[in-house]
Amino acid sequence: MRKLLFILLLLSSTQIYAQDDESDFLPHVSIMAIDSTERVAQEFCKKVMAQVPGYSFAFVDKEDIYMSKYVYDNTEFESVRFEFQFVIEDVMKADSTMAKQRVVKLQNITAELSAMTNIYNYIYNTTHNSDKLLAISRHQKAVSYNGTAYNSSLVADDYKPGYWILRFWKL
Repeated sequence: MRKLLFILLLLSSTQIYAQDDESDFLPHVSIMAIDSTERVAQEFCKKVMAQVPGYSFAFVDKEDIYMSKYVYDNTEFESVRFEFQFVIEDVMKADSTMAKQRVVKLQNITAELSAMTNIYNYIYNTTHNSDKLLAISRHQKAVSYNGTAYNSSLVADDYKPGYWILRFWKL
């Protein structure tokens, strides 16, 4: 009986730490442009497109202050399109002054299936083939990037048959 009481006393005095960060249980992505600036979004496009052979930069559309579109194409008239939606936020500059800056809040990548497979494998650090990508498409799935939870979706593009949209936004 004493042993049982001693064990219960020992267990009750031991602190048990609960895992309070839900992002530890989510699938991780290796690269993303959310919560960053336009310059980081440009670098994101370059890094991702380095994984997709045969495509070259076509143009950028910055007509709207709240959206930028980067388009890459190949010789077969196929394209990869990156869309970044921005909000204007106050950010601290290096000299400790506040400045208004565009910050990415939503990013879309639209590509045909083989290019999307390369992009998906790079971002998620996986080795899926195109058939597996079709099987794992989904409308909403939480992911983790740098310890922060974001929402993602991978769906077929309704307006462009054969193309897929990979989207990330903050939860």
